[in-house]
Amino acid sequence: MPWDVGDVDRHKKGLTDAQKKRWVAVANSVLERCLNEGGTQSECEAKAIRQANSIAQRDHVVSFFKQKKEKQIAYGVVFEPEYVDADDEWISKDDIEDAAHEYLINYRNVKFSHTQGINDKVKVVESYIAPLDFKIGEHLIKEGSWIVAVKVFDGKLWKEIGKSLVGFSAGGTAHYVE
Repeated sequence: MPWDVGDVDRHKKGLTDAQKKRWVAVANSVLERCLNEGGTQSECEAKAIRQANSIAQRDHVVSFFKQKKEKQIAYGVVFEPEYVDADDEWISKDDIEDAAHEYLINYRNVKFSHTQGINDKVKVVESYIAPLDFKIGEHLIKEGSWIVAVKVFDGKLWKEIGKSLVGFSAGGTAHYVE
């Protein structure tokens, strides 16, 4: 069954209208793909709901872990597997991989504070799933984490990296780069 925005509150409460639209787009896309790959209706619906909830979740932020200052590139984790967020929710490795691919296929938008589009100032230059646990400085990156790097073309915005802009977020209300 395709979902619409009226269905969202049964699965995820407290979302804005824009977040509900995103939830619906993700859930319906995941459901369709899962069914096309031979999944059952019940398992595909559960997977779609989990992934849509994860994409729309608030307050899941992992700090930037690396910066190439000379190139104005910032690296960070978007999702970490089994990380329990402020809403007591988490996302599996498989669902993270699906979310990362869905983002590259259908979205590729970068926003400031989840509202103001800044695609003219920031571009995603890398996106990958960590193939194993590894450490960069003091930061442990868990296998299955979704890592993104953005090139920042705006000097004023670059100066905010690590200050008011502290990490990536797949959804929320704080001041982070998505």
